[in-house]
Order: sequence, then structure tokens, then C-alpha cells
Amino acid sequence: MVGRHAPRSGRTLGVIVCLAGAALGGVSQTPPPAKNIIVRVVDVKTGRQIETPDFLVLINHQTTAHADWITENHDGAGQVALPPEATEVAIRVKYDRAMEFYINCDTEKERKAVHYADVPDHWYPVGEILARGILAADECKSKETGKHDYFAKPGEIVLFVRQHNLRESAND
Repeated sequence: MVGRHAPRSGRTLGVIVCLAGAALGGVSQTPPPAKNIIVRVVDVKTGRQIETPDFLVLINHQTTAHADWITENHDGAGQVALPPEATEVAIRVKYDRAMEFYINCDTEKERKAVHYADVPDHWYPVGEILARGILAADECKSKETGKHDYFAKPGEIVLFVRQHNLRESAND
């Protein structure tokens, strides 16, 4: 009888060893890599890309803004290293020596209905940016941006922005 049970207990011991090894292997794994995206910002007044390092990045509808996640590429676009848990992103861009935020043209319709400061951020799915790229809406309807064809490659988001007009600046 002892000989009959020995192979079975050997298998049990082998399963335990495999499970323990898998558990230890899981502990020693490196964390998932950051999700890197490129942000291109187009000024609707000129139709040209803005070269600025002054971005604020928000993720997953959180209020904490991160300027430290972005670096400026050699071509003026921003490279954002999002943490692995990021599923949605909102991006703001500053001007005037980092004192004012550009108005994102993807929320221009909402802005006409309420005060610009009350318009919520537009959130973009990180997975879609990585897979297909996102060309944000240009609701500012600028003549300059209408003269160009803009596109976003996988891993890129292109935002259209404008500065505050006199009426908006006076309401601050």
C-alpha cells in the first residue's frame, strides 16, 4: 500500500513546488512599462504646431495634474510617459510664461453654452491613442487649420488650441 500512494504524493509535491515557483516568479516580475504617447498641439490661429514644454497631464478623471510626465521631443511635440494604470487622459497646455491655459478646441461647443472655466476637460482613451492615434475635434473652425490636412499616427494625439479672446480674458 505504501508503494501505491508514493507516486500520488510525489505528484502532489510536484504541484506544490510548481505553484510555489509560480508565486515567487510573480513577485520578482518587473512592473508593467509606462504607456508612452506623443502629444502634438496645433495653434488654430496659425495652423502650426506649438513647441512648448508647458503641459499638464491628468489621468483617469483624477484632479492631480502632472507636468513631470512630459518631455519635449526634438520636433517640439511632447512625449508623455503615462503610468501603466492610465486608461484615460486629459491634456492642458499653457502659454504666456505658463500663467494661462490654451483653450482646447475639442470643447468649443460646450464653451459657448457656459463660461469657459466651467467646461469640463475632454478625456481620451489611452488604448485608442496607442492603437490608432487620435485627431481631436477642431470646433474652433479656424481658416488656417482648414488649409491643412492633419493626422495622428498610432501612439499620437493631436490637439487644436487657441488663446483666450478679450471677452474671456475680461471675465477672469
